[in-house]
Amino acid sequence: MTIGSRLRDWRKGNKLKTTEISEKTGISTGALSNYEHDKREISCNFLLKLQEIYHADIYYILTGVKQTALSDEEKELLNNLKLLPDKEKYKFYGRIEEAAERYKNDAAELSASKIG
Repeated sequence: MTIGSRLRDWRKGNKLKTTEISEKTGISTGALSNYEHDKREISCNFLLKLQEIYHADIYYILTGVKQTALSDEEKELLNNLKLLPDKEKYKFYGRIEEAAERYKNDAAELSASKIG
């Protein structure tokens, strides 16, 4: 799938008409058609406008990789983490890594015991 086809799929998936996008972003419908049919490279300014106006996942449009939205709990955790001084953040990262490693090891041992 190409960048243009992902752009077109995104537009259609959001039930947007080319004229609506043209009016809100300031590009012509012809330019949008050229973008969607890979006849012209998509400008960064246009992509930024899509993200700003429609909250488009421009990373997906460019790469084909969908980003998952954070849960409210994850957002709260990140917001709280941003409040910490760097020294405390690094301590926190270390504790998370240790806990994750223990969890992976426990899960691997449990899986091995079920097989054997």
